[in-house]
Order: sequence, then structure tokens, then C-alpha cells
Amino acid sequence: MGWLLLCLVFLFGCSDFGCPDGLRVGGLCQPATADIDPEPKTRTIPLACDTSLAPQVGVGWGWWAWELTVDPIGPIRSGEKFAVEFEVNAVFPEFFVKLSQETVSGGVSRVQAIDLRATVHVRRGAEDPEPVELTFHPDEFPWTCRYTSTGEEVSEEEDFPPCSVDNDNLDGSNDDCTGLDGKPDPRNRCGQFVPIPISEDCDPGGECASVVYDNPHLGWSAMEMCKKNGFCVTGPVEVPLEGTSDTYVAEESGQVLFGWDDVTTGAELDQSGGPNDGTLNLQEADFDNDRAPNGMRVRARDLEIALECTMAVGGWAVFGVNSRDDRPAPAPDHMLISFPIQEP
Repeated sequence: MGWLLLCLVFLFGCSDFGCPDGLRVGGLCQPATADIDPEPKTRTIPLACDTSLAPQVGVGWGWWAWELTVDPIGPIRSGEKFAVEFEVNAVFPEFFVKLSQETVSGGVSRVQAIDLRATVHVRRGAEDPEPVELTFHPDEFPWTCRYTSTGEEVSEEEDFPPCSVDNDNLDGSNDDCTGLDGKPDPRNRCGQFVPIPISEDCDPGGECASVVYDNPHLGWSAMEMCKKNGFCVTGPVEVPLEGTSDTYVAEESGQVLFGWDDVTTGAELDQSGGPNDGTLNLQEADFDNDRAPNGMRVRARDLEIALECTMAVGGWAVFGVNSRDDRPAPAPDHMLISFPIQEP
């Protein structure tokens, strides 16, 4: 009997069943009161985004997938304060990048990110689970004006005049960017120029000949792009972002769930009782409107792109709500990043 009891203690006390996620160290269960600093967790969490490019791409919204890393600073203990460091890999999908090559004469090798923001939301596990808006500004991309002090749009090989977003005005102009008529102008915004991955190897058998785009129906082939612009796009634009949260207060027990904001994005739940009941109506994207918590304003020469996003899954998918049409639905808990709350 003693041998059996020992086996049961071993099996259920120190197995995955009896050991909460994140409280196993070196293959052994730790006491519930152990001060364990959780390891960072990374997950690609989907976003449904309305786009201002609806006439060009044929649809008003599409799927994006940004990678979120959540790194708690110290233990997450019951009823106590904790902070978190975030890292984001924001990805501009290939078809948006390709569209700019088709629309802008001569193509573009970088885009101006005027506004880019991701907002992290604690769905559950914190006493004040309000979304924490984090504006991420990647340091490797300097803030610059589009036009020079003499009103000339400089070529993409030259440096742009520097500026500071602290000098932005309500109409989108910036006091540092006075190249048009000697005064601030919304057309001459302060932003960050992000390089597009391209290749000028357009020879038969070269790099561009081997590039295959995810969806060839949304634009040219790589070699067709070469013929017109002298280069091809070799992949999506990826922008690394980072930031630190405000202080949270953990609840008494359970899990803390992190994901993208789906509360203050303007997305509205369809509760009509019809075939799309339970899906989301997204906030309309307009370049000149105030941007929602997840989204961006970018410019590729004169092509202006706006995105408004909320965390979501496909409403028709296995994790959705069995809707009739191709519409987004709220993301379930298991798609978020979770951390266990440790007992005091």
C-alpha cells in the first residue's frame, strides 16, 4: 500500500496533470509559493484589418498576423503588481508591398510609416484588465520629412530632413517639415522610412526568377516587376517593435491572458440573430481619420494606406462561430498567451 501511495504521489503530484503550467523547473514540480520568473512566450496572433485600399484589392478587409512576445518582469503572484516587456514583429504582407509597385511609377524601395501602433490587452487574470496602448517606435528607422527645405521630394537614395513627432500638429503636419511653401503641410508629414526587401538580380536564373509570391492573383510576377521597375520584391516588410507595459495587478488565481486589443478598436459584435450572428463589423479605415489602437498609416510615394485592426479569427473556421459569410469573429482564449498566477 505504501508503494502504491508513493506512485500516486509521483504520478499526480509531479506530472503535467498535477503541476501547473510554468511551475516545473528542471523536470520537477516546485511548491506553489515558489517565486518563479516566467520564461517569455511568443505567439503569432491573428488580426482582422479593414483597409483603405478596398478598391485596389477588391475586398474591404484581410488577415494579418503579427508576432507577439510577452516577457513578465519577475513573478506573477496572486494579488500583487507586475510589469511586462513586449516585443512585436509587425509584418506588411507581400500583396500590399506588391500593390505599391504596380501603382507607383518606377516602384518604391521603402515606405514611410507615419503611424504604427499595437495595443496589448489583458483579457483575463488582472484586476484592471483595460487595454494598454503601446506606441512602438523602432529606433533603427530615423524620423524624417518627405520633402526637403526647398520643397523637393528627395530620391530614395538620399537622406531625408530629420524631424521629431513631438512637433506634430493636429492636421498631421509637423513644424520641422516646412519644405512646402515654407510652412508645415499635412502632405509633408514626419515619419519613418522602412526599407522594402528587393533584389535587382533580374537575370534569367537570378534571384528574382526564383521568387514565387504567396498569391500571384494579387499582382505581378517577380519577373514582370523586374521588366517595369528594374527590381523585384523578395518578401514582406517586417518591422521589429518593442515596449514596456504599465503595472498590472494579478487576480487571486488562474491565468493571465495577453493578446491584441479587441475591446477599444471600434469593432462591433453582430447580434442580429442572422447567419452571421457573433461575427465582427470592423472599424472603417480612412487615412485622414484618427487611427485605432491596432493599425497603421503608411505612404508609398503618393499611395496612402490605412489599416484598422482587431484581434479575431475566421467566423466560418473551426474556432469561429459557424457564420455563413467570410467575416471575422472574436478570438478564443486558447489563441492568447497565458501565464499562471502563483500563490503568495
